[in-house]
Amino acid sequence: MPVKIEELKADIAELRNLLETASRAKVRDVLSTELRKMETILISLKEAADKNPPSASASASSNPPKTSAVIPTEKLRDYAWDQSDKFVKFYLTVPGVQNLDANLIALTVTETGCSLTISAPDKTRIFSIEKLLENVVVEESHHKVKTDSIVILLKKKKSGNWPFITKTEKNIKEARDAKFKPEIESDDPSKGLMSMMKKLYEEGDDEMKRSIAKAWSQSRDGGASSTMEGMDFP
Repeated sequence: MPVKIEELKADIAELRNLLETASRAKVRDVLSTELRKMETILISLKEAADKNPPSASASASSNPPKTSAVIPTEKLRDYAWDQSDKFVKFYLTVPGVQNLDANLIALTVTETGCSLTISAPDKTRIFSIEKLLENVVVEESHHKVKTDSIVILLKKKKSGNWPFITKTEKNIKEARDAKFKPEIESDDPSKGLMSMMKKLYEEGDDEMKRSIAKAWSQSRDGGASSTMEGMDFP
């Protein structure tokens, strides 16, 4: 039913309520006159609507089917990082990001990581990093948009230098150094290291697995005697 008819019905109902509560004769006369006018208009509109019902094609054209295009999602894995005594900084390359509305860029920070979502018209880009080496201050962390790039600044909860950016990197370094630990009792220390690396890989998250696989690849390509030969990385 047309919106105008519904609005007119609401007006008539309110006039009737006013008429019931009015005590002054002149006021009641004015309300009664206006009520009869509206009721006459309502009858005319209903008759016109019954004679000319909206066609199916007209309804379809006024309410076109909604289509939802699937926007691709890209995970940003390449980044550079730097640090000061108080902040750790991540640098992301995002062409044309300076032209986007600020509301399309959202940074979520926790004490142990962060996630940045860039909702551009062509695709949604997501950067995330978890298991930071130390905790950060959520309220004092933020991001800056620059030409073709974004800088994420995470405020360190405890000032100082971070030898690693994540606990994952720290664990890998400790695994590499494991052959020097006295508890590894083996004629071939590299076997103990390989065992620890394999355990870290099997139990680690995606970031851990990528880091271990990268370390293995660099060791192999560098021509050094790899202590991780025989490990099966995807």
